[in-house]
Formats: sequence, structure tokens, C-alpha cells
Amino acid sequence: MFADHVRCSPRQYARATVTQRVAAVRRYIAAVGDPFAVRVQDVERWAGDARIGPSATRSLVSHVRAFYLWAIREGLTDRDPTVGVHLPPLPRRLPRPARDVAIAAAVAGGSPQLVAILALMSGAGLRCCEVARLRWVDVDMIAGTVYVTGKGNRDRVLEVSPGIRRALAAIDHPGGYVIVNSHGEPYTACRISQIVNQHLRASGAGCTAHQLRHRFATRSLAECRDLSVVRDLLGHASIQNTEIYAQVTPGIAGRVSRSIDVPGL
Repeated sequence: MFADHVRCSPRQYARATVTQRVAAVRRYIAAVGDPFAVRVQDVERWAGDARIGPSATRSLVSHVRAFYLWAIREGLTDRDPTVGVHLPPLPRRLPRPARDVAIAAAVAGGSPQLVAILALMSGAGLRCCEVARLRWVDVDMIAGTVYVTGKGNRDRVLEVSPGIRRALAAIDHPGGYVIVNSHGEPYTACRISQIVNQHLRASGAGCTAHQLRHRFATRSLAECRDLSVVRDLLGHASIQNTEIYAQVTPGIAGRVSRSIDVPGL
């Protein structure tokens, strides 16, 4: 029943998320036995036994928490042992935007469809899942706008550059989705990520698919110097997610630090 709940959730989880969530809960129940008799310490012990990194541990516990929220709504239990679980702290990593020279090398060696993907990610900040969902009805070539459905079904409209419009025009086809396989079917977000990362490695770009989005974010912040604008461009739910780009954007913090002199020098 829980699996059906996840698959039919109004939140419309990606296929990969559904698979991961259901598999994690099944492993959890197999390990703990009766899930409604466990304590907080049991959840922590189970998550610790997985011997995975902080981010993966947090994801694992979030899958189990979703199970308990569903169980409470269904009247199967009145308690959630994941509340109060001590989660490992996440290391604070700064974004590492892809270099323009690396993107240029990748574009030079890509097929028209791959070039369009690279353009949408590095020049408009689309995630892999957003590229996979993009339909031709979402693209207005005359106005130069793209209607993007992001995480949590948060929609945004982006004005794109003439270069991105040319890249999209080069792959114009009668299918519903913009990016499709040889059978005319849309790719999954996971497959988009694989295709892009494989090409970036083959072209010697030295970056990943997500670093293309980092490049868009840092360039956007350098251009407008307004975090709220960049937040909206990226489709972030919170400006806290956007703030880290200020630390790697040339001119934002640099102009402050360069102004601090040292007495006697």
C-alpha cells in the first residue's frame, strides 16, 4: 500500500525517487521487523549500519520518515520514531561552476540535441529533470521564452538567449518532448544526467552536468547582484539555497575584500 501511495502521490515524484523510496522502506522493514515497535535509537542504528555518507544517510532517513507519515495518516500508528533522530551534519561545499572553455569544448563535439541540452543547462540553469520534462508547447521560439516545471511542481518562465533559441531550432521535431531518444520517447532525468556526464568526460571538460547549472547561477548573480532574482531564475524554494553562489561569484565578495588594506603596507 505504501508503494502505491508513493507512486500516486500528488507531489508526482520522479520515477527514480519512487524506486529509491520504496526500496529503502522495504530494506528498513526487513531489518527492524515490526516498524511500529522501533525506537529512535533503532532507526539511528539501522541508518548507521548502512555505512554511507551524510547526504545519503539523510536521504535514507527521509524515506523512512515518509513511510511513518503515511502510516500515521492511515491510522496504523500514532508515533514517528524518526522524529528526534540525530542526523549527520552535511559538509558545506561551495558550488564549482563549469568553465566557459570547458563548455565550449563540449558544445563543439556534441550532436544538435546534446548541444541543446548543454545550452539549456549552462545558459538557462535547467536541472536534468527539467530538461527531461520540457515539451515543445513549453517553448515560445518567437518570444524567446521557456516554461519550466521544476522540483515540487514550482513553475517558472525563463527568457533565453538567441544562442539557446538557435540550439533548440536545430533539433525542432514534431514530437511532444524536446529531448527524445531514437524512438521518439523522452529520456528520464537519470538518463539525461548520464548522457551529459559521459559527453563531458569524453570531451575533456573536467566538469559534471550539475556544474553547468552552477555556471548559470554564478554568471546570473554577477550580472544582476540580486539573490532574489537568481533564486527565481533557478527555481529555488528558499533563498538560503541561493546564497552559497554569492561566495563564488566574482565581484560580489571580492570587491569588499579587495578594499580592506593592511596598515604599513
